Amino acid sequence: MKKYKTIPFYVIICIIMLQPSLAFCSDTTITKPVIVGSFTWEQWKEAALWKDYSASDYKIDSLSISNLKEKIKSKNPEFIMFSGSWCGDSESEVPKFYKLMMICSYSIEKIILIGLDRNKAESGGSHIQYNITNVPTLIVIVNGKEVGRITEFPTKSWEEDILKILSDK
Repeated sequence: MKKYKTIPFYVIICIIMLQPSLAFCSDTTITKPVIVGSFTWEQWKEAALWKDYSASDYKIDSLSISNLKEKIKSKNPEFIMFSGSWCGDSESEVPKFYKLMMICSYSIEKIILIGLDRNKAESGGSHIQYNITNVPTLIVIVNGKEVGRITEFPTKSWEEDILKILSDK
């Protein structure tokens, strides 16, 4: 009779393990909208429901800014940002990139912002074209060719990593 008392416990454990969305998702994952497609930064801010779009805690390295502004002016790069409205890393990092671009006087309307679903996909197929496996991913394009990318987090900082990408090419 004793062995039957432990069966309900194992049944509950099995049910939890087979339901990862119930067992391992935080409340923020469930309630955040999944916005997919191409957006302007203003449209994204209206739809994503993130807490902070200003990256107020991000301190930009002022020594790198003048060099980065010069590189942006000479190289005229294009930027494609792949993001997930549901993703904590995107919520943390994408506003830092936009803050940097505004400080560099780069027209944020020129940035292509693409929202991906939780499978890192969208109907336009750009996620396949650029082989996106993680978000956020910034693609840097010069003269129509990808010259570098930053996936999830910069190695040093957004300004130093973008400057390095533009300086290497």
